[in-house]
Amino acid sequence: MPSLSPLFTPARIAVVGASDRIGSIGRKVYTQLTALPQFQSVIPVNPNHKTIGGQKSYANLSEAASEHTIDLAIIVLSADKLASIIREAAKIHLRHLILINELDSAPSAWRNKLNRAAEAARKARINLISLPSNSLPELFKQPENTPKACAYIGQSTSIADCVARYAQERDITFSRFLTLNTQNYPVSTGQIIDHIAAETSSTALLVHISTLNDNLRELISALTAAARRKPVVVLITLHDANPQAEAMLLQALERQHILIAHTLEQFFSAAKLIHTGIISRGKRIAIISNSPQISTLTLKTLHRKTDLQLTEPQAHTIRGIAKYLPYKPSHHNPLYLPTDALPATFQAAASQYLQDDHIDAIFIIYTGQNTAESQQVAQMVSALQKNSRKPLLLVWLGSADTPQVRALFNQRKTLHFKQPESALQALAQLNLYHHHNQQRHQTQPPHNYTQAAHAAEELHK
Repeated sequence: MPSLSPLFTPARIAVVGASDRIGSIGRKVYTQLTALPQFQSVIPVNPNHKTIGGQKSYANLSEAASEHTIDLAIIVLSADKLASIIREAAKIHLRHLILINELDSAPSAWRNKLNRAAEAARKARINLISLPSNSLPELFKQPENTPKACAYIGQSTSIADCVARYAQERDITFSRFLTLNTQNYPVSTGQIIDHIAAETSSTALLVHISTLNDNLRELISALTAAARRKPVVVLITLHDANPQAEAMLLQALERQHILIAHTLEQFFSAAKLIHTGIISRGKRIAIISNSPQISTLTLKTLHRKTDLQLTEPQAHTIRGIAKYLPYKPSHHNPLYLPTDALPATFQAAASQYLQDDHIDAIFIIYTGQNTAESQQVAQMVSALQKNSRKPLLLVWLGSADTPQVRALFNQRKTLHFKQPESALQALAQLNLYHHHNQQRHQTQPPHNYTQAAHAAEELHK
């Protein structure tokens, strides 16, 4: 199979089905590409237009290739036209094609045509892949000009839209954000994962698998190889897969200690955890709150749905906190502060707990109607995360949860959540992620072959 580099870094692109018609996909794609600075030329191909966007339009690929060198062709036409374009591409030795398809699941009549076209491309040794139009700018991102971040690779526009919205609200960035249409094309999801995992700009991979239409073994191999280089989290939503193939995928991922997200909430939490870079190393948690009622509900979740543990602070921590409290609390975990406690009191309590070796993570629940004071508490508490490797989970509720507070938390890359239950689930997942990393990097002890050798000797006597 030829290199995938021309799919990601082409210099000269032909757009088959480019158009000037307002509202058309052909116009959208052509406009997107001409706005990107890295291409030497974007060549419109459409027999119904003499010019498109002020550029000469060609009747077909062969005519365009007679005047231009073409690295890649993007096809914005129906499945009916795909087979003839593949034949034409083979004649002019064009080895890289992208089909624009906005549908997650093509109608059955289309699927048959797409399958035949995919097989024709495979025989002609043409790299064919299908994407929605919104993924084109992400495909052509230049890693050397992209800040290091997590990469997203998915197989559903609806899931991708949910992830993108969640990330946008929290200022989470991605090195690439790519959605693939899978139809057993020559370029498989596994090959795309291989390519993106090798990029230095991708620090981790979030992968959504919704179908096993393309090469399963290639997919498993790619995920396994990627997990040796960087963190990988996989969300699986198979609705029409062969149960045996699904079982094979799950077993392979578990065997390689690749973290599987079972819900959207877990997948979102993974994105946030990777973005913040915060590491968890234990299950012992301390809670600081100015609302005993909300904390009571939080404790129910902690005991029933997680394996996290409340732990008693050390004596020196209790003595340190006592200096800032006007009263002696009945217990120190959860530590309940009065609703009128000063911002400095919250900061001091959190700071003491962060320094306690018996505590692995601190969870702060804050409510209040004084928005100025809630923002001051947020500023003082969130500043502590910069100097600590322990997770500091923040939940500001009710009137305290203002856009300014959320913007502050996003800016400082703190672990903040809209609900206490989500914060606990995220911490549980952070521990699971750390456990998977440990398992993945453990060196397996050498196998003792003594018994096998003795058995072989007995057989040959």
